[in-house]
Amino acid sequence: MNLIMLILSGLSGVFTKVMDELLDDPALVPNNQALIYGLGTGVIMLYTAMMLYDPTMILIVGVLLLGQYLGDTIFHNSYVPYEHGCYDNPIWIYGTILMIASMVFVYLKNPEGLLVLTEFTLKNVIFFLGLFIGIAGISAEAFLFPEESSYPKTVSRIFIILGSICLLILSLLFSSLFYDSVALISADIIGYCITSIFFKLYTINKIDTNDPKHQSFLINTITRWHYSLPTLETLLGHPLPAWPSTTPEVPAPSHTSSE
Repeated sequence: MNLIMLILSGLSGVFTKVMDELLDDPALVPNNQALIYGLGTGVIMLYTAMMLYDPTMILIVGVLLLGQYLGDTIFHNSYVPYEHGCYDNPIWIYGTILMIASMVFVYLKNPEGLLVLTEFTLKNVIFFLGLFIGIAGISAEAFLFPEESSYPKTVSRIFIILGSICLLILSLLFSSLFYDSVALISADIIGYCITSIFFKLYTINKIDTNDPKHQSFLINTITRWHYSLPTLETLLGHPLPAWPSTTPEVPAPSHTSSE
């Protein structure tokens, strides 16, 4: 595994998240259009370099784009009480088009590069299983933590970093079972999430906790479930039995006179 490529992969994650934060909150850097387009260009170039280094990266990029689309549109806007500005922003649309064009370019340059994925091997089983887990994980994280900033979301990113570090180590130690693209995307996710946590810790004390954009969707959902439990009694048509009390019962006073 090339160390320089790992560093560049981590840098691509940093660039992507910085660009995302600047789009979400333009006040962080006023007049930031040139910076955003510069970061976007860097991201396209770095991902193209990763795909040229290992063509199996093309499928991983495809999963990232699909997961981002599902998370930021279908799941997010269907269940969260505010619109999420991602694909509503033309910069994301242009970036996605350019990324797809880059994927096509890399494939046409080396169409044989993906033929290794047609073989039935343990390495390919692990790879495709990882793709399935990846798209499920991206969609689940976007659904459970759609808010811009909250402590639960920050904690979720910490767990993603830990998981990505473990995956990176495994892919380097057992290189015969993992394509280089797995190590590259692990480094990319680590860079992305570290940058995400930095921005969230920077802004978390400045946010309006009454704004739905910064309320934990997961905790709010659990709270609503908790308060909706009495409706079970309505469905059943009678009160639910109470749990046995752990407090010792005190005998009732006798009404029989001792006289």
